[in-house]
Amino acid sequence: MGLTKRSSTAAPKLQTPKRVIRAVRNYVAIESAELTFKKDDFFYVLSTPHDTDRWYEVTNPLSGERGLVPASCFEIMESRQD
Repeated sequence: MGLTKRSSTAAPKLQTPKRVIRAVRNYVAIESAELTFKKDDFFYVLSTPHDTDRWYEVTNPLSGERGLVPASCFEIMESRQD
């Protein structure tokens, strides 16, 4: 058995999420900064822009997509305490 050579390009490092959230309903993006998602999709919360709890800046851990989602469409699955 031979060893396989690893690619020199490293996978992008994910930030440790502030929260893990799950969509409770579908949503279609209205603005270009928003993400479209389906019920039961999971995201990592990176921040809450403009000190509001109405929107989350998130990343999809599976696809790497990043954008804004309305907080009212999600339930918090896990929250990190700093």
